Amino acid sequence: MQSTTGLLVIDMQVCAFDGQTYAKDTHGWEIHPRMKIGDEDKIVYKAQSNAFENTKLQQVLSSLLSPA
Repeated sequence: MQSTTGLLVIDMQVCAFDGQTYAKDTHGWEIHPRMKIGDEDKIVYKAQSNAFENTKLQQVLSSLLSPA
């Protein structure tokens, strides 16, 4: 969701497993247009209740702490 404060936003998108309703890249899975994902926002896809399990969240967070 686009930040109005200039802060980076990490969006977590819930995905069902392959073959299920709302699996990644299927009809109805898309992020709603009202979310207004910003160009600099990061999107992390998850299928588990734990946002770190089988996702790139740790990688995204680590990249933010690394010197540029």
